[in-house]
Amino acid sequence: MRVIKTATLAAVWIALLCGGAWAESSTKDSEKVPQSAQEELKEILAFCKGNPRCRVKKLTEVALLERPGGEIEKLAGETLLRYANRDLAKSLISAFSQGGAYAKIQALQIFHEYWTEMGLASSPRMAEICRMAMDEPDERVHWYAAKFLADRPLIKAGAVAADLATLYPELTLPALMSIEISKDHRMVRWTLDFLDHEDPLVRQAAQRVIALFDRQAAAPLRAWADSPDAARRRLGIENLVLIATPDEAPALHRWLERYGSEEEDLRGLVIKTLANLEVGLHRPKIPPRATFEIPERFRVEPLGPYYHP
Repeated sequence: MRVIKTATLAAVWIALLCGGAWAESSTKDSEKVPQSAQEELKEILAFCKGNPRCRVKKLTEVALLERPGGEIEKLAGETLLRYANRDLAKSLISAFSQGGAYAKIQALQIFHEYWTEMGLASSPRMAEICRMAMDEPDERVHWYAAKFLADRPLIKAGAVAADLATLYPELTLPALMSIEISKDHRMVRWTLDFLDHEDPLVRQAAQRVIALFDRQAAAPLRAWADSPDAARRRLGIENLVLIATPDEAPALHRWLERYGSEEEDLRGLVIKTLANLEVGLHRPKIPPRATFEIPERFRVEPLGPYYHP
C-alpha cells in the first residue's frame, strides 16, 4: 500500500471544504488535477450541505459505482479516504453489494487498510461480505477477498475462507492463515487434510493451525497414528509429536508397541518425545506464520493514496 506524504493544492482546498486540513501541498502535483474535476467535486460536496453521511455516500458512488477510472473518480476516491469511519464502512458494504469487480476490489482494499478506523473487528457481517466474492466471475476479486481474510481476524471467517479455497484451491494458503488469525477452531479437521500438501508453505500454515489449536487437533491425530494406512499413520504420528502433551503419552506408547519396529526413523523421535514429556521438557513446536501476497497479475491500483495520520 502507498502512504501519502504530500498532497496537492487542490486536495488542500477540497479537504478544507470537507472540514479537514491536509498537512502539505505540492504546486507541481496540483497541476495534474483538471479544473473540471475540481469543479465537479465542489458541486458534489455542496449538494450534501455539510452532512457527513451524505458526503461519504456521494463520494463512494462517484468513486466506485458511476464511472470508475476517470479524473473526478480519482479525486473523489482520494477525498473519500479522509473519512475512514463507520459511515464509510456502511457505504462501502452497499457499494460492494451493488457494484461490479472494480467496486468490490476497491472496497476490500479499503476494508483491509482502514480496518481499525472503521471498527470492523467486531462486525459479524465482514466474513459474509467475503463470501459474496465467490459469486464474482472476475478472479481478482477472489484474491483480494482471500487477502482480507488472511490478514484480518474476522468473526467466523474460517468457514468462509475454507469454502473459498474449496472452490479455488490456489487460495488454500490464505484460507489456513484466516483460520489461524480468526481463531476459528471449528475448521481444524478441514486443516488436517493439508498436512501433506505439496506446497511447503501450505504445509507450514496447516501445522501452525494444529499447533495453535492442539486440543482440537489431538483426537483426530491420535486416530491417524493408529490408522491401518501406513502413509496416514506416519502423518498422524509426525504431527502428534509436534503438539504432544502428557495426554498424548498413551497414544505414543501404543504407536511404539505396534509400529515402532516398522518406522525406525520415527521411533527415535517418539522415544525422545516421551522422555521429555516424562520430565516436563517437551514443548509444542509452533511453525512461523506464513506470508501471503496477491500475485502481480491480479493486482489493481488502490483507489487513492492511503493516509494514516
